[in-house]
Amino acid sequence: MKTITNKRSNQSNSINNNNKQEKILLGLLPFWDPLNPPLGISCIKSFLQKHGYHVRAEDLNTKEEFKEIYERYFNTLKDPIPLFNRSNFYNIGKEVLVNHLMAHLHYTDEREYIELLKILVYQTFYTDIGEEVLFALMSIVKEFYSRLEQYFISLLEREKPTVLGLSVLKGSLPASLFSFKLAKTLYPYIKTVMGGGIFDDQLAVGSPDLELLLKKAPYIDTLIIGEGELLFLKYLRGQLPKKQRVYSLKDINNEVLDLSTVVVPDFSDLNLQGYAEMGAYGSRSCPFHCKFCSETVRWGKFRKKSARQIVEELSTLYQRYGNQLFLLSDSLLNPIAVELAEEFSKSDFSIYWDGYLRVDKLVLFKRAGKLRRMV
Repeated sequence: MKTITNKRSNQSNSINNNNKQEKILLGLLPFWDPLNPPLGISCIKSFLQKHGYHVRAEDLNTKEEFKEIYERYFNTLKDPIPLFNRSNFYNIGKEVLVNHLMAHLHYTDEREYIELLKILVYQTFYTDIGEEVLFALMSIVKEFYSRLEQYFISLLEREKPTVLGLSVLKGSLPASLFSFKLAKTLYPYIKTVMGGGIFDDQLAVGSPDLELLLKKAPYIDTLIIGEGELLFLKYLRGQLPKKQRVYSLKDINNEVLDLSTVVVPDFSDLNLQGYAEMGAYGSRSCPFHCKFCSETVRWGKFRKKSARQIVEELSTLYQRYGNQLFLLSDSLLNPIAVELAEEFSKSDFSIYWDGYLRVDKLVLFKRAGKLRRMV
């Protein structure tokens, strides 16, 4: 018994020592609308810290130098486009920006680059724009990458991470690829890990785009697809198959997080003045299995926190950060909304919560006095 106890103690000490040696930098790069703090990296930060790791989180979307680039790009793009062609300008225009950022990373012939940009604008807004505007847009994108390089090098020098994990969404893919490559070039020992919502659609498992990414981006060591906490922890502990680059819930027997044990997201590294609302969640996945939706693919089986737990977590976040406006990021609030409305009706603090709902039982929600709007 003494031998077994000593072995367990030695294993525990080894894990703790490894935890202290790792410095993990988690990030969300431009461009993603900073409606609320990035919940993914904030949840992983709190989870890994609970297991003894040193973690820093960064969201570059609230930094003024990148917000200014975003605004200047769209102001330049807007001028030559007729008013009746603009439609939902910033929403559809983001397709132009993201594709332009990707084209800049990979072009070798400037003339082809210009022609591609013309096509991107025309197919989005059905408008031909002159080369003077195109060159202005190209100059802005070039400046963006220059600013990103300076900022990211400074960040790496300051934080000295051994692990770089970026949560990647469609809008942030070009900047993330650029930053992964930069980190690996300057500091080859850094382990680079990519996760995020990009794997729900654009880089879905089995897609040719995912295969192309694996081929063209050797500077990304590991891809984590799906719910990240347990996968990331097992990756750090060396408990995943060694020869793989891509890991999903299948690699851990579809094991998912017990939501009754989670701690509140850690937003302490972020500039919360840069967001309209605070982020939170009450459930993961979805009890419905719509074929067009990726929620069950990403999160596995449906789980929900108790209404009491959710109210206590929001109370903690309110007391910790002072924000009264909350967006619950659940796929649908319907499975928890009734219990949550009843629990909030009994609470003694004032917040306003929001989320995605099928319209149902409106009287009870209104009586709870908390829900601001329904989407």
